[in-house]
Amino acid sequence: MNAADNTAKKTSRVRVATRWRRIVGVLALAVVLLLAGTGVALTLVTKGFVEGEKIARNVTIEGVPVAGQTVAEASATLEREWVPRLPKELQLEYPGGSLKLPPSKLGATLELDRAAASAYRVGREGGFLDHVVTQIRLRSHPVEVEVECRVDEEALDSALADIAGQVNKKPKNAEVEVTDDEDVIVKPHIVGLVMNLEKSKTALIDGLKSVETRDVKLVVTEQQPDIKADDLRHLDTVLASYTTSFNPGQEGRTQNLRLATVAINKTVVMPGDTFSVNDTVGERTPDRGYRTAPIFGEGGNLRDDYGGGLCQVASTLFGAALRANMRVVERSQHNRMVTYVPLGLDAMVSYGNIDMRFRNSLEHPVLILGYVSGDELTFRLIGSKSDKAEIKIERSGVGTLGPTTKEIKDPDLEEGKRVLDKPGWSGGYATAWRMTKVDGKWVKTWSDSSHYNPGPNIYKVGTKKKDKPKDKPKPAPDDEDAKQPASADADDEPPARPRPRTPDKPAPRQPDKPAPRVPTVPSG
Repeated sequence: MNAADNTAKKTSRVRVATRWRRIVGVLALAVVLLLAGTGVALTLVTKGFVEGEKIARNVTIEGVPVAGQTVAEASATLEREWVPRLPKELQLEYPGGSLKLPPSKLGATLELDRAAASAYRVGREGGFLDHVVTQIRLRSHPVEVEVECRVDEEALDSALADIAGQVNKKPKNAEVEVTDDEDVIVKPHIVGLVMNLEKSKTALIDGLKSVETRDVKLVVTEQQPDIKADDLRHLDTVLASYTTSFNPGQEGRTQNLRLATVAINKTVVMPGDTFSVNDTVGERTPDRGYRTAPIFGEGGNLRDDYGGGLCQVASTLFGAALRANMRVVERSQHNRMVTYVPLGLDAMVSYGNIDMRFRNSLEHPVLILGYVSGDELTFRLIGSKSDKAEIKIERSGVGTLGPTTKEIKDPDLEEGKRVLDKPGWSGGYATAWRMTKVDGKWVKTWSDSSHYNPGPNIYKVGTKKKDKPKDKPKPAPDDEDAKQPASADADDEPPARPRPRTPDKPAPRQPDKPAPRVPTVPSG
């Protein structure tokens, strides 16, 4: 190839390169112009959007499209399309039950306007570049806005207090009822519930803020009763029953009987446990409703004190316990006889000093039922048929002692006189015991001897000396009168012969009359 050809080829390549540079330059200029135009347009669009009132494209609130809407329109759209889909009530669950309440009653409010305002801020936060980037991203990446729930804690606390009042309940022991035919029925126990306010509040706030939540479990603690139905499954028979009578007209004493009986009623004595009247009834004070009534004081004298009559409660229960084959731990006699139980079978109590106690030595629990009806006080001991024993209560050496005599000198009473000032009371003595049939043979399982001192008839004996009468002066006789004998009476009988005067003799002392016997007054 010659030089001319080479030169021609070089010239041709230069022309091609020049043409491409022109094309590239034109294209570059076009791109620049395009980008500039686009940028100007995008800038104008972005500025118009930021300054406008409409929500950006591809924005939803809780799945509800709100693009192109104002804040007010978006809020109304949520109220119309989204709120009706939410649960109308929140179910509050706890052991054994549930409650249903609208969220508004729990202080919950949906922040619809706030959610709409958040949606409006999409693409408007940050600088211009942020606005542009967000606008571009929204084309392919939608934005979801959540609705928040605001909880008024003061309103929630008030609602929780009301809820706790419905949920909370005290545990209740299983109970036993006895029909008129002495059939024994066990009533089931009740488990107590205590709601934890703070933990339940936290659970509710979490549930309310998750607006589609339909149920929340309250934090509740169960409290088991002391006695469950299963514990009483062996209570199927009346082991023993004992009744005494009283005078309901003695209002204070009757009130005391009722209070103490209520305190003892429904007490369960487990196998091996010891029952105490004083521990169960407690102190007999006026603030607990006890009233004054007669009791036996020092030496057997009657005096009023709070809780008078409690000894009859103890004695009646002692009678039932004795016949139910309970093991007697402590029993004390009165210092004088009572009328409501046979001699030798009474049981005295005095709070802090003297008690009546027995132990359940059987294999199963024993339930004490007591009630007052009319003029009668009754105690029943309920237990298992397998524990029921054949019992006999016997007494011997029963006797009475008449009142003794006590004399008190009285300086205000004339000498020689003796007056009953205070009547005494009779005493007595007895030995009582219990016989229990064991393997076909009678075995003595308890015995006790009682002695009741009589009270003295108290007499006042006079020591006051009698005043001697003064002699009256005799008138001087006239001469005629001195000569004449004394005149006769109206019947003209001859005058009586004068009798020699004898000194005065004291009147013979009458023999003492026995003091009337006074019936024993129910007391203690």
